[in-house]
Amino acid sequence: MIHTRIKTLRLAISLVASLGLLIVILAFVYPHFSAHAENEERSNVKADDVSAAIEAALYTRYEFFGSQAIVPFPTAEARNRLAAVAAKYPGNPQVYLKLSQLDEKLGNEELALEEMRAFVEHEPDKIKGLETMAEFLHRRAQFSAEAETLERMLQVAPLEQRTEVFRRLMQLAETHLLEKYLTPRFYEQTITDNPSAYEIVEQYQQTLIDNNDYDKALSLIRQTKIAFRSITMTSYTKKHRCSRTWAA
Repeated sequence: MIHTRIKTLRLAISLVASLGLLIVILAFVYPHFSAHAENEERSNVKADDVSAAIEAALYTRYEFFGSQAIVPFPTAEARNRLAAVAAKYPGNPQVYLKLSQLDEKLGNEELALEEMRAFVEHEPDKIKGLETMAEFLHRRAQFSAEAETLERMLQVAPLEQRTEVFRRLMQLAETHLLEKYLTPRFYEQTITDNPSAYEIVEQYQQTLIDNNDYDKALSLIRQTKIAFRSITMTSYTKKHRCSRTWAA
C-alpha cells in the first residue's frame, strides 16, 4: 500500500515537473514566435500599403454611366506623384522600377538609369533585378553595359542557369563585336569559375579549333577529360588532319 502511494507520488511529481518545463519552454518560445509573426504581418501590411500608394499615384477613378473606370494620369503627372511615394517609402524596389519606366517614357535617360540601378540594388531577387536592367539597357542600345550586366548575372545565377546566361552574353558580344568577351582570357576565367559547365568548355574548344589553335584545344581537352569523360575529340581530330593535309 505504502509502495503504491510512493509510486503515485513520484508519478505526480514527474508530471508537475514536465508541466513546469513545458510552461518554461512556451514562455521562452512564444515571445519570439509572436514577434516573428508580428514582423511578418507588418511587412505584408507595408507591402500592401506601397502597392496601394503606387496605384494611387499612377491611376485615378472616374464614374462613367454609373460604373467606375480606372484612368491613368498623364505620364509627367504620374511621375511627380510617384516621386512623392518614393520619398515616403525610400528603398522600395518597386517604386524605383516604376519611376525608371516613367522617366524612360519621358525621355529622361539619366534619371531612368539612376532609378534602374536603385531598383537592382534594393531588389532582393538579384537575378530578377539584373534581368530587368539588361532588358532596359538593350532597349537603349547600350550593349557594352548590357554585357556587363549579363556578366554580373553569370556570377550570381544558379549553376543550372549559368550556361544559358553565358550563351546570351557570347551572342551579344559576337553581334556587337565586344572584344573583351571574345578573348581566350575571358573564356578561361569563366571556365575556372564554372568548371562543371560542359557547354562553356565545349564552346571554347570549338572557338580554338575554328582559330586553328589545335595545340591549345588539345590541352583544354586533356585538362577537362576527368570532369567530362564523354567529351569527344572528333571535331579536333578532323580539323587537325585537314590542317596537316594543307600544310603538306
